Amino acid sequence: MLTSYSNTTDKKSIKLLATGLILACTWFLASCNAIFEKDISAESPSIILPTNNDTVYSNKVHFKWQEIEGASFYNLQIVKPSFADIDAFVLDSNINGDEFYQILPPGDYQFKLRGENGAHVSEFAGPYSIYVDSVLDLSSQFVSLVSPADDIYRNGTGDIAVNWQNLFAADAYDFILKIGSDFSSASILDQQLGINSLSHIIASSNFDVEGTYFWGVKAVNLTGSSPYSYRQINIDLTAPNSPEILSPADEITHPLEESITLKWTTGIDPGTIHSTVLSTVEISTSLSFIDFVEFENITSDSLVYTFPSTGNYYWRVKADDEAGNYSEFYSAANWVIVE
Repeated sequence: MLTSYSNTTDKKSIKLLATGLILACTWFLASCNAIFEKDISAESPSIILPTNNDTVYSNKVHFKWQEIEGASFYNLQIVKPSFADIDAFVLDSNINGDEFYQILPPGDYQFKLRGENGAHVSEFAGPYSIYVDSVLDLSSQFVSLVSPADDIYRNGTGDIAVNWQNLFAADAYDFILKIGSDFSSASILDQQLGINSLSHIIASSNFDVEGTYFWGVKAVNLTGSSPYSYRQINIDLTAPNSPEILSPADEITHPLEESITLKWTTGIDPGTIHSTVLSTVEISTSLSFIDFVEFENITSDSLVYTFPSTGNYYWRVKADDEAGNYSEFYSAANWVIVE
């Protein structure tokens, strides 16, 4: 006798089978990852710099090690003064390559390092103890810059506050602002000497030309000065072009319960400095967009959306960029009829 099954049973069986296949594929991929990644769990990096119990006479401490074959990156941890008695966890960072620089104030520190890949971690090398000496000679010291971050984008419409950390043995600080392709050869726009604070305001009037700017700070005392520590600011004054809607076609009818993919052309920045172009999508039941749902900072040129109810919907797109510039116009609005 043949046994018949209901559609509900068939759907449940198919769903269970699909779930099982997904889990099996996930397990298979994880297993493959473990198979093809080298097992480095019994190894540890060989530390070159600094050596254990070393005294470092520059506050810009150079950490260097021999790489482990099969390691994709390295985890470096630095504490003050020791892992047995932690006053401050200075650093816990994953690093590519075989070296790293960290600015450290005078004092006692310990560090340790291990290699990692997608499936395994090595043994830690360390902890190693070091002492950063509080020397008066600034020639090998560096000012630790705090904010803003390096290589940012701005549109030049507002003043920019820059900050740095106090450097031992510094009596004051010199600030410099340059424009050009690199710090060493860039042209000086502004220079302030003998600053007695840990911050400075860069007036927006300095950013009247689109281009690459550098701001730097050095410490000074009666015996000399440190090298400049510097960071980059990219001034983008050009707004991206207005985007255009690609699909769906205008006045399309769409089922209520199905998601729809809205697509458009991303605006292009025609200026000299090209910050990342983003998109803002607005969806409204009114062609005048008095009330709307907004999706900001979209990095792609599409959005998957499900309409909440039946009715007429309108959507439009505007481009903006990482620097804060906006396209002059929205795209033309498209009409979707949801039934």
